[in-house]
Amino acid sequence: MNKLLNPVGHFSERTLLFISLMGVVLNMVFCYLLGYRMTSVLNFVDGEFSFGEVLRATLMAYLLGIVVLYLLGLIYNKRTRWIDIVNTVVLSTLPGLLILLCANIPKFLEVQNRLLAQPAGISLTDSAIMFGFVLLTLPALAYTFILFFNGFKTATHMKKWYQIAIFFIVLLSLAAFSPYIL
Repeated sequence: MNKLLNPVGHFSERTLLFISLMGVVLNMVFCYLLGYRMTSVLNFVDGEFSFGEVLRATLMAYLLGIVVLYLLGLIYNKRTRWIDIVNTVVLSTLPGLLILLCANIPKFLEVQNRLLAQPAGISLTDSAIMFGFVLLTLPALAYTFILFFNGFKTATHMKKWYQIAIFFIVLLSLAAFSPYIL
């Protein structure tokens, strides 16, 4: 179980780097096929995008996340290795692909469009379907944060409560402000 919750601490960095590179490719393919673009390490935007736009946006989102978290890691521990931060950032975004897949289930899309068109007229069936969507995607989102936290903690040896608080502030700031930077 620990291997799933903290792969950075249990597998070799080369193995994780290979999985991370495959994850980046998988992310770009999924985004392109499903009509999304990655705008930060925690955010995807839907629309009509060329593969070049998806490629550029995905690589820039990863690069920004890696650079910011690596710099924070160096502040916490001068011996922070970039490969551990790369693996943490890329592996942590992979559960988001499950959310993208769930968001493209036709029934969810149909209910979402109905709710956007007529928010006051939500039926019990629509509520149940949206609740099912939440039940599918919330564990993936929680797992994303667990991977980020455990990977960064392993890479930097952060222990103090204020370091943890700053880490989450930086991570959420990345998610909030990256779309405006990229």
